[in-house]
Amino acid sequence: MNGDDQHAPAPPESLSISITAAHELTTARATLRDWLRASIPVGQADEILLASGEALANALEHGRTPVTLGLEWVDNTLHLTVRDSGSWRVSAPPSGRTRGLGIPIMTALTDSLTFETTNGTTVRLSRRFTT
Repeated sequence: MNGDDQHAPAPPESLSISITAAHELTTARATLRDWLRASIPVGQADEILLASGEALANALEHGRTPVTLGLEWVDNTLHLTVRDSGSWRVSAPPSGRTRGLGIPIMTALTDSLTFETTNGTTVRLSRRFTT
């Protein structure tokens, strides 16, 4: 994430997507990509798309559907929430490191990453964009 190339978003708006099966992820990502690119430059939109894709893929793999994705602009900060109804499980670190990179990727591409594990799992990411 490079703070020098960030731009202020368009006026605040929100987006909500519900996913009930993995095959819906492609359509959800396309909708999200279009929504993001209407507000921020392509490179930054792609970074948020990657971070949100990691959260969505984890929710679909480890949680229970439906998975909901919510995005909202508050001032110049994009808040992204991914919720599922599954139970949080702590996994052992992968031996070959071919898996288990989602959290480091999300952390690198956002300013804040939190998890709530009550009543399912909620992942919250946020990133501030400046003028």
